[in-house]
Amino acid sequence: MATIEEAKNIVENKIDKKKDGKTPKITTSQLRKFLSAVNAISNKVQITTEEKLSQELINEIQYLRVKLAYQAGRYDEVRDLMIKANLDTEIKNIKTKQDFINFARFIEAIIAFHKYNKGE
Repeated sequence: MATIEEAKNIVENKIDKKKDGKTPKITTSQLRKFLSAVNAISNKVQITTEEKLSQELINEIQYLRVKLAYQAGRYDEVRDLMIKANLDTEIKNIKTKQDFINFARFIEAIIAFHKYNKGE
């Protein structure tokens, strides 16, 4: 699983400059839509007593890949961030409660560092 330090590095070096030399921007709302989906699942994960997640929760978590793919398809900036943060693979590898908690913290860290860098 990715770490908080990796989240910081991803945000600081998140997107390659376009051909015109400008850095495309990811809006906070683009990131927060994904975070709200993560938080909705997080509430369910927190109340589960088993370390191994149920198939129903795993299916919900895997559906995050669809939401992410949709946003990445709409915005090149989100696609670049998704690739640099290896989010698809991170989501695929979630099998336990702790895996999901670590992933949710990683997403929160990306958004926090993005906000700290004034969304740039």
